[in-house]
Amino acid sequence: MRTVFNTQLHQNDPESLLTRKEVGHLLRLHPGTVKRLEHRGALKSIKLNSRVTRYLRSEVQKLIAAGTIQ
Repeated sequence: MRTVFNTQLHQNDPESLLTRKEVGHLLRLHPGTVKRLEHRGALKSIKLNSRVTRYLRSEVQKLIAAGTIQ
């Protein structure tokens, strides 16, 4: 079964919200690593409630542009 990610739907919208799994797919990282980047302050997140976290595509693009993941 092939997983289709939301990342393909709104590629040009810098304000689109991404899940941890989608960010991991873009950065080629495990979702747990994405969570660690969030806790270190390297990636800003938006908490929708106590269990749901989203990331702005623009923040992910900044991390990619920097070329380094702390």
